[in-house]
Amino acid sequence: YANANVKNSLIINNGYSAKSSDQYGIISLTGGSIDNCIVRHNKVNMSHVIKCASNVTVSNTLFEDLNCYTSAAFDFTKTTVSDCKFIDIYNKKAWDGLMDLYQTTFNRCLVKNCNSEGSVMKLRNSSVISNSIVCKCKSSTGNFLNNNVLDLNGASKIINCTIVDNVSFNGHAVYIYTDDKIINSIIVSNSPNLSSKGIVSYSLIEGGFNGVGNINGGINAAAFVDAENGDYSLQKRSVCINNGTDVSETLDFLGNERKQNLITDIGAIESPYMSNIPVDSIIYVKEGSNGFGSSWEDALGDINLAVTLASTTGKRHQVWVAAGTYYGDTTAAAALFLAPG
Repeated sequence: YANANVKNSLIINNGYSAKSSDQYGIISLTGGSIDNCIVRHNKVNMSHVIKCASNVTVSNTLFEDLNCYTSAAFDFTKTTVSDCKFIDIYNKKAWDGLMDLYQTTFNRCLVKNCNSEGSVMKLRNSSVISNSIVCKCKSSTGNFLNNNVLDLNGASKIINCTIVDNVSFNGHAVYIYTDDKIINSIIVSNSPNLSSKGIVSYSLIEGGFNGVGNINGGINAAAFVDAENGDYSLQKRSVCINNGTDVSETLDFLGNERKQNLITDIGAIESPYMSNIPVDSIIYVKEGSNGFGSSWEDALGDINLAVTLASTTGKRHQVWVAAGTYYGDTTAAAALFLAPG
């Protein structure tokens, strides 16, 4: 449909015919919009679940429990996608991936439990994903090689995203080419994590990555409030607080102000907390503690996290450690990380 507007709609329980000639998707738009809808329990055989081209806006919509065979479930070309949730979606096509984004902006969205025999998200030709969370997804679930959860090409960008707990069986959680960029993002607890020929900066990368402002740390360093239950906001001890760089986006994943203190945070959700530890102060570590490190009563419980904080927030701190047994972050690639300089 040209310039059609789909609003306040419930689109559910649409199936597909067994005929190979079945080439009809659920929604196909050129221009127009999809807003405040629920698209759930649909199957498509020879086409896309959603196909949008030429200045379509997709907003405030839940896409859940969708199955697509032989084509990308979502084909977004020159589309603006915001404040949407993509949950429990399965795609069998290898080349297109589950979502094929071309010159598309994808902002404040959740992509969760999405599985693809190819890539989960392919961002091409200056597409941007920002202020979004991609978690618990799987790519290359078939026999196809080099398909990634997020696959970027053509000057595409990842900005202030949290990418966690994803698996690629024959690729990486994130793969970017030479002209692509990752900025202010958390990429931890994925298997494998990141492969990049592009520019990565001001990001928390498990295993580390060369680039300005990058921090080597795992999920303990990120210090999410409750990652197991999907709360990826930051505890006050997170190394991601006030360690990013300024960006043009003004709102975070939750719709709150992106920059709440002097420096932007790393990750999809901005924290209300102030800068970590004042320069020249002591960071306290005590077994079993879960504090901020500002005193023995508010001690950190992780030596590696204390050293990371010390070397990324002034580089002149002392770390005092109480007697005890410390196991550290067993997901991290290195026992200790020191920021450059």
